[in-house]
Amino acid sequence: MRGYIFLFWYLVVGLPLLAQTESPELWSGYTLKYKINQKYRLELEQQARTTSGLQDLRSAFAELGLRYKITDYLNLKPQLRYTLRNQDRNEVRMSLDCNVSHNFKDWRLKPKYRFRFQSTQVSYTGQNITILRNQLELLYNLSKPADPYMEYENFYRLNSKNEVRTHRYTMGIDWRINKRTDLKTYVRRDQEVNVKNPERQNVVGVELSFDL
Repeated sequence: MRGYIFLFWYLVVGLPLLAQTESPELWSGYTLKYKINQKYRLELEQQARTTSGLQDLRSAFAELGLRYKITDYLNLKPQLRYTLRNQDRNEVRMSLDCNVSHNFKDWRLKPKYRFRFQSTQVSYTGQNITILRNQLELLYNLSKPADPYMEYENFYRLNSKNEVRTHRYTMGIDWRINKRTDLKTYVRRDQEVNVKNPERQNVVGVELSFDL
């Protein structure tokens, strides 16, 4: 019953409310997944992000990753991303994910934890930004076609800063379209901290995933 209440709130209240906020962003894209063998899976993700009332393109990126399954509950994933912003602010980012998850079938709950180390270099200035990211997710196995979830993530800035810079809150639903295709929809808020003029960023996300 609680899962259906969450689903109702997300579809009827959450999405319309966020869409009415000032200058929301739309993050849309897709991921292609190719299983090499029982241990390795190749993943290619592309995404575009618009702002100014969903009209202007803020950035677009392509990311290539290789997921290595250590156990049923643990995997590692190195990634390389190239982001187009403008001529002065294009970025190259390298990152390494450590993912831990467990499925409590009796409770229909699947908690997940992801630790990410990422290093980003801005092409024009040569500036290097290093961030540690901690993400906690709780997914509820509501039904075969839809699983709601909630996430919290913080961004810890290094490079002599050594402080949390962003808190991220996400609420969404994983939809299973068929055996090889999934759709993820979510609403998200990013909140800056430890800066003079902190910004809040509201996001609506739509992402497709294909198993090749």
